[in-house]
Amino acid sequence: MYTKICRYDVFILITSVLGLIATVFNPYHLYPGFDIYHNLVVALIVTLGLVASFLNYKKTLRIPSSVLTWILLLICIIIQPYINDISYPDYLIFPVGTLFLTILFSIAIAGVNNKQWFLDKYLLSLLIFMLISVGIQLLQLFGHHISFGDIIITAESNGRLYANLLQPNQAAFMLSLSVLSSLYFYNHLHKKIWLVLFCILTCGIAFTLSRAGLILGASTIILFNILLDRSYKVKLKNIGIQLSIYLLSYYIATIFYQSIISLNETNNYSGNVIDRFNEGSAYLRVSLQKQALLIFQENPLTGYGWGNFAKGSIEHATELGWFSFSAHSHFFISQIASELGLVGLLCLLPICFFLIRKINFRMSAFNSVCFSSIVIIILYSCSEYPLWYIKYLVIFSLFITLVDFKYLEVNSKFAKYLGLLSIISTVFIILLMSSYLKLYNVITKLQTEDLSNEKIADLYHQIPNTFGLTIFKEHILFYYIVLDQDDIDEKLKLAERTVSTEVNKINLFRYGKLLAINHQYEKSIAMFKASCALDWQGNCPKVEEELRKLMESEPDVYGLIYDRFNQWYVGFDPSTNR
Repeated sequence: MYTKICRYDVFILITSVLGLIATVFNPYHLYPGFDIYHNLVVALIVTLGLVASFLNYKKTLRIPSSVLTWILLLICIIIQPYINDISYPDYLIFPVGTLFLTILFSIAIAGVNNKQWFLDKYLLSLLIFMLISVGIQLLQLFGHHISFGDIIITAESNGRLYANLLQPNQAAFMLSLSVLSSLYFYNHLHKKIWLVLFCILTCGIAFTLSRAGLILGASTIILFNILLDRSYKVKLKNIGIQLSIYLLSYYIATIFYQSIISLNETNNYSGNVIDRFNEGSAYLRVSLQKQALLIFQENPLTGYGWGNFAKGSIEHATELGWFSFSAHSHFFISQIASELGLVGLLCLLPICFFLIRKINFRMSAFNSVCFSSIVIIILYSCSEYPLWYIKYLVIFSLFITLVDFKYLEVNSKFAKYLGLLSIISTVFIILLMSSYLKLYNVITKLQTEDLSNEKIADLYHQIPNTFGLTIFKEHILFYYIVLDQDDIDEKLKLAERTVSTEVNKINLFRYGKLLAINHQYEKSIAMFKASCALDWQGNCPKVEEELRKLMESEPDVYGLIYDRFNQWYVGFDPSTNR
């Protein structure tokens, strides 16, 4: 490794740390997609940093071998509209843009001279930010909600404390990476302060009540020590001591959490992580894997189409018994298999071969912490979908690139071209952010104000026709259109696109009504069944009640549909399929 710290290294470090700040301290929870605007903020920070970095790059440009996976996936998604029926092809700009920026970011990280210095400063920043996040968790625990308009400083909590990371599992995941950082610095410096920080960060994992977090936190200890260049006796000793400290800290934090929660009369959540292993969300994961398998079987070679997971789930709703809407399978392998097929899975081979070749059990602390981070992110991706987001994918690519020393070297002048591409990306991201904010403002008015049909129409036409955001504009349109025979063919096409990307009981029920009006009775019954089977515990009897009211008011249209639906509804027991 080089020892010189050049100006370029500083630029990339600042870029990475600012992106990390935006990831950890998320103040934007904006409709209609909670994560879209936030990811655009992170993407903007990254592209601005890439502009400054590439324009100051003076030496041979290095292209790491690990980017081949991102390039293959990028190509695979670009060609999706030509091989699959994609409801909103323009929405593919988000996965395409994410992969494109990841490629540029990986190339930028490969150019860092002093990787040891870079990693130390990056991990220290992560550790500090997550310590602050534990402080935010304590504010949540004591019921402090702080916001300034749409800017959220401390979000309200439903009992599970997630700081500003939007979801408890995401908070637990990032806290696990920071626990790993504390072990890394303790291995370096052998100061007890790092073990104190280790305990505090472990408390943060406990506050999330995340099952994945409990497992990931313990996994960091095992992975980091197993991979280090130490004798097996020392490895086992360190794992035993550190796991004991981890579990004791976790237990103390859990007792503290429950004692504070019990004093808060407005919060009736008193669960713990052990109870959560028996909760129904475990059924959700099983159901999603069944959905993914059924979708994969439709077209195992090229998949069902990127972004079509929800659409495929509806088509197999009654085969699953109980099912819940999700745009992803919550397991990256089954997700890619279902939407991109075997071709998509083959795209993962380069990075798999890279990791297999590199891994050993005699690593330096540098390699051990990088590889442990990579494995932790992969493990988390087996229960969630962090790698779909630019904010987490850049972290993943950062650790991979730091241990990737196999480069394709090209002339330094190409750095200027990458800088130009970064400038173009920056402009496009700013335009997307501006349009998204206009969309958000319209939706806020529609949800919070009692408006006439004329005013609703005026607001709708104020939404800009922005490439990539068509999906959200059509979701609004479908919610407000009149369900009648006028332009029935166009309304049905709109309905099909909407329910293929935003599955909820209202959309499925409205689609079923349109199909009934158009005398497509079999498909109509399927939509009403899907509406009922969606989140079975989510008040399914209301679907039956609303359908019965339709039958009583329009027996010629809904009489047969209701009879067929009711026969199915009476005998349908999703619990037998769990």
